[in-house]
Amino acid sequence: MKTIIIFLLLIFTFNIYSAEITTNNKCNFQSIKKSFKLVSKLESDKVAHCTFSCILQLRCGRVFSFYSGVAKEVIDIFGKGNADYYDLKADFVGLNIANIVDSEEGCFDICSNY
Repeated sequence: MKTIIIFLLLIFTFNIYSAEITTNNKCNFQSIKKSFKLVSKLESDKVAHCTFSCILQLRCGRVFSFYSGVAKEVIDIFGKGNADYYDLKADFVGLNIANIVDSEEGCFDICSNY
């Protein structure tokens, strides 16, 4: 029951901010999937979290990126993943980096030092 409530809450939240997502042509499933594959090959899980949050913010906006990171950790709590506070911290670092870079390459460059 708890899982269903959290899932519905996340869906409701995404619907509130759907205008931000749909107005951005770079925010589509295929481009996000491609970025995820690139990021998943990075040397560190925290670097991957930082980089993906940064890229996702550049493509889809801050709110979508934030809630995607939170949703991933919630799924890890109830699924087979390993929920970690430091993953969320790396996500927040990536969100802040996205505010100072103007390209996805900048996300990779700066987050690789994290």
